[in-house]
Amino acid sequence: MQPRKIHTIVLIITLTGLLWLLTMEVRPMNAQAVIDPENPDMDTLIDAVAWSPDGGLLALGSGVYPGEGIEDYRVRVVNMATQQVIFTLPLIDRVQLIWSPSGEDLYIASVEDGIQRYRVATGVLQGALAGRDASLWYDMTVSLSPDGSRIAAIFKLTGGNTEFTIYDAQSFQAIVSVDLPFTTQDKNWPTWVGYSPDGSRLATTGWDGMVRLWDVNTLSQVAALSNSPGIWLETGDWSADGRLAVWGDDYYITVWNISIQQITNRIYLGISYFYSLRWHPDGRQIATGKGAVWDSVSGQQVEASIPDASSLPSSIDWSPSGVLAVGQSVEGRLTLPPNDNPLGILASLVTVPPLPTPTPTITPTSTATATPTATRTPTISPTPSRTPTRTPTATPTRTPTPAPFPVTGVLDNFNRANGPLGSNWSTTSSTRYAIASNRLDIGIGGSNLWKPTAFGTNQEAYYTLTAIDGGSTEIDLLLKAQSNTTYSSGVIEVWYTPAANKVQVWTYVASQGWVLRGTDITGVTFAAGDRFGARARANGMVEVYKNGTLLGSRDVTAWPYYANGGYIGMWFINSNNSLVDDFGGGNVP
Repeated sequence: MQPRKIHTIVLIITLTGLLWLLTMEVRPMNAQAVIDPENPDMDTLIDAVAWSPDGGLLALGSGVYPGEGIEDYRVRVVNMATQQVIFTLPLIDRVQLIWSPSGEDLYIASVEDGIQRYRVATGVLQGALAGRDASLWYDMTVSLSPDGSRIAAIFKLTGGNTEFTIYDAQSFQAIVSVDLPFTTQDKNWPTWVGYSPDGSRLATTGWDGMVRLWDVNTLSQVAALSNSPGIWLETGDWSADGRLAVWGDDYYITVWNISIQQITNRIYLGISYFYSLRWHPDGRQIATGKGAVWDSVSGQQVEASIPDASSLPSSIDWSPSGVLAVGQSVEGRLTLPPNDNPLGILASLVTVPPLPTPTPTITPTSTATATPTATRTPTISPTPSRTPTRTPTATPTRTPTPAPFPVTGVLDNFNRANGPLGSNWSTTSSTRYAIASNRLDIGIGGSNLWKPTAFGTNQEAYYTLTAIDGGSTEIDLLLKAQSNTTYSSGVIEVWYTPAANKVQVWTYVASQGWVLRGTDITGVTFAAGDRFGARARANGMVEVYKNGTLLGSRDVTAWPYYANGGYIGMWFINSNNSLVDDFGGGNVP
C-alpha cells in the first residue's frame, strides 16, 4: 500500500469516528419498576442493590435515615422471573450487598452487625464477622475476591484508627491485618476498596484524592497514584479488563490504565453527588449513582438519569446482560395497572445496550485470504474467572508443515526452595502460584507472564503437566502478550479444558474483547507427564502441540498484534490440584 492511500484511510477512519461522536444522542431511560408485594405501603430508601451472578435474582437493601423519616431495615432478594420476594432479612442496618461467585450466598456488610453470610435458598446464617462500637461514628467498605475465597474490609473509626483486614470468606478468620495512619485530621480515610478482576491487587480511594494499590497477601502499599490532590475521592470500580474508574468531589470520572499507572480519560459530570459507579458489561460505559451512563471513550453521556430519582445518593448494579438496577428513595405510593394496587417501588430497571463501535475495523490481508472475524461486544458475568463471555467466530484455518517442537530450551525448571515463584514472573503471590518439591503448584491461579524477555514475531511456549486437575476451568498458555505484567494490553491464549477434551485459541485486545479464533480442537486429552505447547507465527498462525505432535492450527490475523512479538506465560483457573514443571519457550526460526 502506498503512503498516500494509508493517509486517506486514516483520514476516513478519523472522520467516521468524529461523525459518530457528533451525531450520538443521549438515550432516554426506559425504566421498569421492581415491586415488593410484601410491603405495599413502604416509604424507604434503597441504598444497596446487587444482581446475582446469573442475573436471575436481585438483592436490595433499605437503610435507616431517621432524619428523613425513612426506616425500614430490610434486605430482600427478588426472583426477577416471578417478581416474588424469596428472601427477607429484617433489622439489618447495612451498607453493602455482595453475592458469592456461585450465587448461593449473600454477604451483607452492616454498620452495626459487621459482615454476615447467608444462604439465600434457606435463609440460614452461614458465618459472621462482628461489627464495631456503634457509639463511635464510623463507616466501612468491603470487597469479595473474584474467586470468593477472601473478603477485604476497612473499618474507619473516629478514634483515628482505620482497620484494613483480609478475612477468609468462609470462616471469617483474619488472614492479614494492618492499621492505617488515616485520620480525620489528615482527611485521607479510604472510602472504597475493590479487588482487581484477576484478584492480584486491591485498590482504594481516599479523601486525600489518592488511588492506592495494595498487595493482596501482605496489605503493603505498592503504589499511590495522584488523582485529584486535595479533592475527596468517594468511590471506584474495576472494569473486567483491569482498568479503574474513580469519582470524587471534583465531579470527574477518572479512568486509569493500572498496568501503566496512567490516566486515560477524565469525564466531567457537572455538579452531582453520588457514592457508587459501575462499569457496563461491555467494558466501555460507566453508570453513576443516579442512573446516568457515560461513554468512557468519548466522555459523552449516553443515558439520561432515572426519571424522578431521589435527591439522595442512589445505588446501582449491572446484570450480566446489561440491565442497570438503580435503588431510589420512594415517598408515598405509586399506583400501577392493571388493578391500581398501591405498590412500593424498590428499584428502577433499565436495559442499556452496548455502544456501537465508533470506527471501522480494517482486517489485515494474509497470504491466504481469511474471512474477517465477526465478533459481538462480550457480555460480562461476575464470576471468579475473567468475566467477558467469549463469542465464538468462524475463522478459516490452515495447517502448515511445522518444525519440530519445541526448538527452545527450558526457562524455569522450578528447582528451588519451596515458596513464592520469584521476581521473574508477573504474579509473585504464593496463594496463586508457589514452588513445591521442585514443581509449580497451582493455587488460585490467574494470568502469569515470564517477565525477563520479550520474544520475537515467531515464538513458542510450553510446560509439562505433572498433575492435572480434572475439574480445571482453564489450563492455558499465553503468547505474544503486549505487556509483561498484564494480559489486558493484548494476548493470545491457548486454552485446554480437561472435562471437555478440547483446546481453543483465543485473543484479547480491549477494542475487540475476548474472541475465539476458529473452531475447537476436539478429542484432546492430556495426561500427567504430557507436554502442552503452542507456537505463534508472524503470519498469524497459532499451532497447538501435545508432546511435539501438532494437534491443529488457527488463524488470528484479525487480532491487531498478530505480527508483533511479546511475552509468554500461563493462566490457570479452578485448577488447584494441578502441578507443572519445566516451563520453556522463546524465539522460533
